[in-house]
Amino acid sequence: MRILVDFDGVKANYSGVPRATHDDVLSLVSAGIHVTLWLNNYTGSIDDLFEVAPEFLNKHRHLLDIDPSRPKNLNLWFSQIIVRNIYQKFDFVLCSLFPALGKNYKRIVRMHDPFGHTGSRLREFFYWDGKPKLVLARSFRNFIYMNNRKMSLTVPSSRFSLNRVIETYSLDSSNAKLVTCAVGPRLKIRELSLRTRNPYFLFVGGLRQRKRPDLVAEAWSEIFSKLGVDLIIIGNLPIISLSKRAQKLASLNHLKIINNISTAKLRSLQRDALACIFVSMGEGFGRPIAESLYVGTPIIVNNLPVFNEFSSKFVETFELSNLKGLQELMLKKRLAISYNETEKIMKYGDQFSYEAVGEVWKNILT
Repeated sequence: MRILVDFDGVKANYSGVPRATHDDVLSLVSAGIHVTLWLNNYTGSIDDLFEVAPEFLNKHRHLLDIDPSRPKNLNLWFSQIIVRNIYQKFDFVLCSLFPALGKNYKRIVRMHDPFGHTGSRLREFFYWDGKPKLVLARSFRNFIYMNNRKMSLTVPSSRFSLNRVIETYSLDSSNAKLVTCAVGPRLKIRELSLRTRNPYFLFVGGLRQRKRPDLVAEAWSEIFSKLGVDLIIIGNLPIISLSKRAQKLASLNHLKIINNISTAKLRSLQRDALACIFVSMGEGFGRPIAESLYVGTPIIVNNLPVFNEFSSKFVETFELSNLKGLQELMLKKRLAISYNETEKIMKYGDQFSYEAVGEVWKNILT
């Protein structure tokens, strides 16, 4: 089987849709599926496109190649409905942001949230909920998808998103399938479960879109004297937006805010944390949760429907309207879990490995 993947804009952009595309490709090749990366005038190497252990990439390199003929985005916005000759060479074309790429019934649209709010071609253009440029892009994408949705396979990443997509776009199980996001190669569980935790909590996600590291920082700073546990935030969070109390703890290096970090360093921080915390106003999946479970670290989240798809044995929730509940869970998690508990979480988290997700892809495509 051969799949063409729209891979432009993924290199060194490891969050959101680009990161999900990066990991979908590695899941597909882990299942023995040949993937061609469709890029615009790319002249670099395969190695430069992925942030993954060299041994994994070396094992699957023979299943990867590059086609540099992709048009630039501006061109593609208006020409994606054209059936290009390149599509004839592949069994499927996988796309995310340009949902008309490929051939009818051979098109996979990877969707983590519905493109639009209304499920209507024209009404969406009058749903103004942000900057004009973003509203127009969303509305046009929704329009194009509406015209192609029943001639495509739409693949959301959670049961919550799958149900929303089916309801919004009047789809059924024949043209909408669930494949969760993957986060990394399969780990050696027994070896990695025997490790020492360090006294900090970790939040992955900056103050953008719907993520709220600021709420976590304030709740944490209020009880720091009881906790004795540091907080590390990966992502942008202006220190000036926090209270004087939180700013003081940052000056003492108990609160650390890190903007840029490699995947390897992030994994190390996730593995060694007492717990990871993720608070958001709305998500289509919840990647930081999967990443934490994958490395065997318990997690605290607010109570969103999509988060309830993760096991309550390892993911504890609180109501966003009651930050005292978050503080109680922080106090509960201030002691390190046992090696045995770490191993149990990692076994559960293996479902988010490239190999496990690759098998799901293979089952729905063959």
